[in-house]
Amino acid sequence: MTSPWLNIIGIGEDGMDGLSPAARQAIAEATLLVGGARHLAFVGKTASEKLAWPSPLHEAFPAILARRGQPVVVLATGDPFFHGVGSLIAEFIDPAEIAVFPAPSAYALAAAKLGWAGQECRRISLHGRALERIIPLLHQGAKILALSWDETTPQKLAQLLADKGFGPSRLTVLEALGGPREKIRSCQADRFGIEDIDALNTIALEVVAGASARQIPFTPGLPDDWFEHDGQITKREIRAITLSALRPLQGQLLWDIGAGSGSIGIEWMLADPTCRTIAIEDKADRAARISRNALALGVPDLKIVEAEAPAAFDDLPPPDAAFIGGGATDPGLLDAVIAALKPHGRLVVNAVTLETQALLIAQQARLGGELVQLSIARADAVGGFQALKPAMAVLQWTWTKPWIEMHEAPQLAIGIGCKSGVTPDAVIALIEKACSQIGGQPAALYTAKEKQVEPALGEAARRLGLSLIPITRAALKEAAPRAVTKSPRVLALFGVSSIAETAALAGAGPGSQLVLPRIAADGVTCAIAVCAALKDRA
Repeated sequence: MTSPWLNIIGIGEDGMDGLSPAARQAIAEATLLVGGARHLAFVGKTASEKLAWPSPLHEAFPAILARRGQPVVVLATGDPFFHGVGSLIAEFIDPAEIAVFPAPSAYALAAAKLGWAGQECRRISLHGRALERIIPLLHQGAKILALSWDETTPQKLAQLLADKGFGPSRLTVLEALGGPREKIRSCQADRFGIEDIDALNTIALEVVAGASARQIPFTPGLPDDWFEHDGQITKREIRAITLSALRPLQGQLLWDIGAGSGSIGIEWMLADPTCRTIAIEDKADRAARISRNALALGVPDLKIVEAEAPAAFDDLPPPDAAFIGGGATDPGLLDAVIAALKPHGRLVVNAVTLETQALLIAQQARLGGELVQLSIARADAVGGFQALKPAMAVLQWTWTKPWIEMHEAPQLAIGIGCKSGVTPDAVIALIEKACSQIGGQPAALYTAKEKQVEPALGEAARRLGLSLIPITRAALKEAAPRAVTKSPRVLALFGVSSIAETAALAGAGPGSQLVLPRIAADGVTCAIAVCAALKDRA
């Protein structure tokens, strides 16, 4: 079993005094200490080499890896795996090689100081992120703990709260918690007057909604007048049904095509903080309007592509779901969306015109799916009385893309990535699982040239009777546009977003496509691709 050589130690404002004897011993024995300048200052003079985090941070990783097998310490703030560096390091070093000494997180310290039940608080990081991300959490009576970016964050947040009708909320600034510089000060958000705030601070917020506050509900179908629009908007009731058909799931990506006001994509992102949207809109004024709506409703990370579809699709990551609210009859649009969708991806198209409805009827006859007519009527004045005035009926086609089914067992290109120290059994188990999902036989294993030296990969290939073929960086990058998974961390380390997927695609050759996107278990990643000829026979 691999012995830990890398120690990740959480350290608080009390410095070395707050560390356990084991953590102190690890620091004393380290040949390399890595951390922020503040953390290294806590340690003081040591015989070990010290390395302050560079910018960007990942540039320090080669120096850490170069000491593999020697005692190395990384110092982190509080809990290294809660908005910390720990998870970044675990991307390229197996957890079996790491010993972790966590300290209380800023969230835990703040809850303890205020006497709040930590499990009942909403937690959010505003460190390097837009303040508007807090807007969906602003509900009457909510308690929120927020990590600040710097000393200006509390005042900026107080102004945002006042502007949004939450001025009566109580805002507490907790500075340098746990150390000699600790301060805790509170005020009402719309009467903010706290000065000389330490850059290291956490904000605790007790939300009070004023009369003008808009509290964003958990259910879809926000009022139409909450969106700035020019009439091009999926109306509230239709929008709620559309979101139900799109079925947002954790971490999934939506293409909102011909986005108009952006209402569908915005509400997709409101379903869960991990949901992502790319809004595709070719009109500049509407694209600007989408940006304002996204910011106002607390999803500032919504991405806008100002271009015509389907040409706009070329450089976009494939979606888990797609919505077309207009323009479905544009030449090639529907086919391009269907081709781009991931397996099991959902497509929802709403049609009002007879021409688009005829297209959807034909598509449903060809591909299946569900056709539903949606009709809404609202009460309106008729003389001195009221009557129900129907809106234009909407025909909605919902379709789920099937997995690719092979009519013959093809030879599969198996792309493999792994962390250091994985076992051959883990590699073999994941390959067998992947092949069972597709129903084919592996032709060879492909991996990045740098990963070829991992003993587990060579041993797994030997046991399976397969070749282990290294793929150069250049070949991986050439295949990268066809990959599905987009990992910024892997991209920073290897120049491609997924080793497993790009290795499989490069191994299967030009024009190949993934039939199984990246899956992972026990530190191993696997993806499967087949060449275009085999796919066409399916």
